[in-house]
Amino acid sequence: MSFFERLNYDVRVLVYEHMDDIPPLGPGAIYSGFILACHQAKREVEEAAAKAVSKLLKHCKDECAAGREDGQVFSWPCIDIGIPTITAASNFTQLRTITITLPFSALQGFGGSYDVQGFHGVFWPLYPIFSKYFQKVSVQLIDLPSHLPSRKPLDREYFRDWVRELLSDIAAEIPFSRSRGFGFLANDKARKAAKYAAPIKTKHISFYWDTRDGADRAEDVELRGVRYRYDADERKKLGKELNSQLPMQYRVSDEKGKVEEWGLVSTNWWSLSKRENPRVLLGQEEGFTHTEWQFCYSSGIGGKIKPDIEKMQETIGDDWA
Repeated sequence: MSFFERLNYDVRVLVYEHMDDIPPLGPGAIYSGFILACHQAKREVEEAAAKAVSKLLKHCKDECAAGREDGQVFSWPCIDIGIPTITAASNFTQLRTITITLPFSALQGFGGSYDVQGFHGVFWPLYPIFSKYFQKVSVQLIDLPSHLPSRKPLDREYFRDWVRELLSDIAAEIPFSRSRGFGFLANDKARKAAKYAAPIKTKHISFYWDTRDGADRAEDVELRGVRYRYDADERKKLGKELNSQLPMQYRVSDEKGKVEEWGLVSTNWWSLSKRENPRVLLGQEEGFTHTEWQFCYSSGIGGKIKPDIEKMQETIGDDWA
């Protein structure tokens, strides 16, 4: 029996609570040897991690429910969001993937004028979640209003613009550089003071909605669309170290436009680079400078995004690289 195991359980729990590197709220590198060396320690640390994740989610839920009025930047209505139930038996793998449900009514201006200025409204109190080391955070939009975006083309396009701007803001906050602040949050002293200057560290962030009738929602539907990434020349300039971290954005939907998923994903965990590099803000439209796009598809919401080879060959021939 090790010295640590001889300690009283309550003392061990107190120690775990001060281990701020435990995933998914931390990167998990510092104490990985200790956790892997002892099955009992791993189980107890997982319990501590589950408690910490549950506390974070409940805090964000309470912040959303309370609402806030603070000028045009840090304001959001009183919104009841849905958070997953985190049990003490949850392991690290289960804790890294979470889904939050958010009513359409949380989106300020929905059905009229959309706010496309970035992290306004309810996403401010959710920002602390995105700044942790989750494998994937999914935001599901539910409780559809009578004016469904799938039934009003203009509303649908405004809404897509809003999601696109939000993903761009998230991409702008990825912590690639040690030497300077990054993105629109880091450059605003007021926002730093409001504790919203932490960089985005979640590996995969997605927003999705299903506006089909209740009976149809049980059926899986194939989603097709496009994904964006830096072009080959730009990736070469940035070097091998950054290539593995560059984010890829995607948007896929069914044929009728009633089921959609938009996301931002990286092959590896976000990490701080040793070198200076340009602002990582992916273009959203075909032909955007330094950005290339390709057709893609998935088997449904949350499915793996794969290149749509058949569609690419049909549209632009066999020269796609």
